[in-house]
Amino acid sequence: MLLNSFLDSDVSRETDEKLAHYAHMLETWQKKINLVSTPTIAHLWRRHILDSAQIIPLLDGQNRLTIMDVGSGAGFPGLVLALLTRHQIHLVESDARKCAFMRRVIGETGSDAIVHTCRIEDLSFMKPDVITARALASLEKLLVLTDTQHHDALRCIFLKGRSAQQEKDDLTGWSHLSITDHHSATDPQAAILTVSGF
Repeated sequence: MLLNSFLDSDVSRETDEKLAHYAHMLETWQKKINLVSTPTIAHLWRRHILDSAQIIPLLDGQNRLTIMDVGSGAGFPGLVLALLTRHQIHLVESDARKCAFMRRVIGETGSDAIVHTCRIEDLSFMKPDVITARALASLEKLLVLTDTQHHDALRCIFLKGRSAQQEKDDLTGWSHLSITDHHSATDPQAAILTVSGF
């Protein structure tokens, strides 16, 4: 199966079929509302699904985590994580149409992810174990937006593009944080930043 070789793990046929159904739904809904950049639809699996799935090895596979995915949009990476792991996923998105799409995917794939239709900064403190984000905002803005969710044991995993290093260089007032770079498996010029030490 497509994901098995990419993740070096055993993805069941049922899970693979659920991801395929998710992809089909996204292609259908994309014709009505703008869920992702239209030119990327032709490369949906690599650009969105596999790109999201690559952060799974950075999670603690032994414990069930509470993961807050902010600015979820069409569900990347949050819905992919919900379909591929046993972690509890909270999808935070302010666009009601995109939330409707994610709820439909959850219903049709049997995921137990929870959608929150609100702005990140308006969400009550949930003490997540991990906060994820992809293609949402600069590193500094992400840290500001999620400030009300920060606690000592929190880890953030941010999928960043080519500007990752510049965003780190521009970061001010967060010198106490530990930031680690990880190479992206889907784009050699992109990076994954893990942040801890809150």
